[in-house]
Amino acid sequence: MSEFLVVQSDDSSTGRGVRGRTLVTFLRLFAGRRNVKVVKPSDLDRSRFHQTNCLFIGIPSRLKADQISRVNAKQIVLFDYHDTPESHWAYSDHRFLQSLTDRYFKPCVESNWNPTIKWGCLPLRRRFELNLKLRQRSFRERYSSSVVPEKAFDVGFLGFPTSLILNDQTKSSRYPQRIQWMSELVRETDYSWWGGLCPNAKWRSELEQRHGNLSDLCSRESRLSFGRYFDALSSCRVILTPAGNARWTYRHYEAIYNRSVLISTDLTQSRFLIPLPQDCLINVKDFEAISPAVRDGLNLFQENPERVLLAEGEMEKYFRYGDYSRKCPLSWDRFVAQLDVV
Repeated sequence: MSEFLVVQSDDSSTGRGVRGRTLVTFLRLFAGRRNVKVVKPSDLDRSRFHQTNCLFIGIPSRLKADQISRVNAKQIVLFDYHDTPESHWAYSDHRFLQSLTDRYFKPCVESNWNPTIKWGCLPLRRRFELNLKLRQRSFRERYSSSVVPEKAFDVGFLGFPTSLILNDQTKSSRYPQRIQWMSELVRETDYSWWGGLCPNAKWRSELEQRHGNLSDLCSRESRLSFGRYFDALSSCRVILTPAGNARWTYRHYEAIYNRSVLISTDLTQSRFLIPLPQDCLINVKDFEAISPAVRDGLNLFQENPERVLLAEGEMEKYFRYGDYSRKCPLSWDRFVAQLDVV
C-alpha cells in the first residue's frame, strides 16, 4: 500500500506540472519516492487494484466510477493547478467527482469561495535557476560587508499583459491590472523604473484596440534569461506584483528574494501553502490607483531597508535557497495538516 497515489489530470492541453507533476515531486521529496505512486486515468482501466492512504485526483478528469472502484483510499482529494477561480471542472463529471470527497486543493485559495468545500493549498513549482542564483549570492556574501545592495531604480516589473479572471458567481470577466498599473506609473509619475509589458505582435494588436497605443509601456527586453531577469529586478527598490491570469503569481516569491518591497494585487483574502511575509508587502485593491502604494513602498524601503532581509528570512523557514528541502520540514507540516490521513 502506498501513502499517496496521484491520478494525474488527462488534460493534454497543459504541461506535466499542471497535470500533477509538481505535486508528485513535492510528495516524493518529503514522503519518499517509494511511498508515492503516480498513474494516468487510463492506467485504472487495467485489472490492478490500488490501496493508498490518500488519493489525489487531478482535475479536469474523465475518470468514471468503474475506474475509481479499483482504488481503495482512506481519503480522496481533488486538485488542479489552473488559474480559474475555484474548481476547474471543464469536461469532468463533476457531480460524480464531488460525490467522492468535499476536499479540493488549489495553489491559492480565496476566502469567498464555496464554503461547502474544504479548500486546501498546493505546493508551487520551484525554479532550479532561482535556487542556483540564491546559492551564488550566499557564497558572494560571505566576503561582503553589506547584504542590502544599492538599488538603481525605484520600480521594476517585467511580464506579459495578462488580465485577472474575476468571478462574481454569475459571470466571469477580466481585469487588466498590469496595463492599468503600468499606464499610471509611466504616464503620470516620474519614478525611475525598469522593465515593462511584453506582448507578442498579435497580442499587442488586440490589446491596443481596447487600450490605445502601448508603445511607452512595453519593454525593450522581452526575452531575458532568468539570471538576467532576477539581477535586473534586484536593482529595484519596489517591485510590482500585479495579478496574472490568477490572483497569485510566482513573482511574489521571487520579489521577496530580490530583497525589494512588493506592491501587490490585493491578497488580503488569499491563502497559500507558504504564507507571504507582510512586513514588506503593500496590497492594492482592484481598480485603485497604484501611485500612493509605490510612494509608501519607497518610503518603507528608505526608512528600514533591512526589513527586506527579514522577509527573506521568513521565506527560508519554509525553503532552502528558494526551494523545498527536507531540511526545512515546515512546508511539509503545513501541507499534511490539511489532510485527515498522513
